[in-house]
Amino acid sequence: MVPLLTQQSVDHKIRFQMSVIVGNYEYYYICGIFSQLVEADWNGDTPPEELMEKVQKALEAFSPKGKYQEYLAYLIRRYEPNLEDQDENTRFLFELGQNYQFPEEDA
Repeated sequence: MVPLLTQQSVDHKIRFQMSVIVGNYEYYYICGIFSQLVEADWNGDTPPEELMEKVQKALEAFSPKGKYQEYLAYLIRRYEPNLEDQDENTRFLFELGQNYQFPEEDA
């Protein structure tokens, strides 16, 4: 149940460009999504502090294509993960994020 709510929450935030990431579950899911767009040297087992460092470094060189990728980058930049919070759900959500499909861009 928690992973489904997390997935729906982040999907909604990206699609409607609203709100912020509020926990490590959302953070790992969105980092899984981001890993599709860059050469990621992280995965769902990467500890939160290391994940944040690697993702922030990848964001520096990232050129978003469209408003949804741009908002994704905005959400990631704003979040500071809880360094203690990592479990089987963070791993699962990261892997779920790797299958995310961005919505069609408006014409």
